[in-house]
Amino acid sequence: MKSIGNNEHVVSMLGLRRAVEPYFIILEYMERGNLQTYLCQVRGRKGATNTDVKCSNLTLTNTDLLKYSHQIAIGMDFISSKCIVHRDLATRNILVNELGVCKIAGFGLASGVVDERQYRNKIKGRLPIRWLAPETIDGTNFTTKSDVWSFGILLWEIVTMGNNPYPDMCEWEVTSSLQKGYRMPNPRIATRTCTLPC
Repeated sequence: MKSIGNNEHVVSMLGLRRAVEPYFIILEYMERGNLQTYLCQVRGRKGATNTDVKCSNLTLTNTDLLKYSHQIAIGMDFISSKCIVHRDLATRNILVNELGVCKIAGFGLASGVVDERQYRNKIKGRLPIRWLAPETIDGTNFTTKSDVWSFGILLWEIVTMGNNPYPDMCEWEVTSSLQKGYRMPNPRIATRTCTLPC
């Protein structure tokens, strides 16, 4: 995070303690929590977990959703310009402040890229399968282009107000289907041009 620098749509690191365990990172406070929980609460879905956000009388317009998407695109463009591959772009890793400004967070899987903006994963571990581009399903070949795929899945999450992508599939079905060329259909609320009903 130190190497990323400052951008209005990337969460700021205010401090770091790593002299002794447990290590701490101090980030700016984002009052509305993560975007996924926020969208679910606005929609009124049971199981939303962030109890600090009071959204019962709040509605989001098409303009709000477009604004969130645009802000995330600005943040990702900035991250890409620093030759960083995020690798875990999803609404759960976007934080929202009280003014409704979205900032990218969740840099646990991020990696600096040395060669042609490509990252080859050498350590096997759990990966966010539902957000991975087909060429990265095996855990390798992450690039800024694979972040663009994840951004497309994130847009699907925003349009559906926090739904989980590939909702009727388990992870192995997602993997198998993507490798065979399957693509998620447009959400029911979106037309072919992805406009939302008023």
